[in-house]
Amino acid sequence: MVGKIKEQKSLLSQARKLFIIGVLKLDDYSSLKKEYQTNSKCLKRKLQDINIKIGSIDRQSHTKNKSHTDVFQGFSNLNTADKKHLVNLIPPLNVDFQTGSLILGLNKTLAKNINNKQIIKQ
Repeated sequence: MVGKIKEQKSLLSQARKLFIIGVLKLDDYSSLKKEYQTNSKCLKRKLQDINIKIGSIDRQSHTKNKSHTDVFQGFSNLNTADKKHLVNLIPPLNVDFQTGSLILGLNKTLAKNINNKQIIKQ
């Protein structure tokens, strides 16, 4: 993300140089500058969201004295795409419609974080 922001700044700098030497017209430079501002704002917002998520994970791993991270602690604070991704890491393996029990499997990465145990919900 930081690399993309730097790339956008570099492109604007190049456009500014081309404008100064007369290669770009004012309208073209203005259009490029508006595009840069829009892209930069979006990238900075995404970077801020990522930093918030990393901070949350970091706080979670430092505040809990467990051998694994509670991946569901901040579930309600996640956006829809992140919730969907997390839920997809826990596919159902077996459903018993008579008893109502459900056995869930775990993605390998998630399983390592939860001490390689299966979650069983009854």
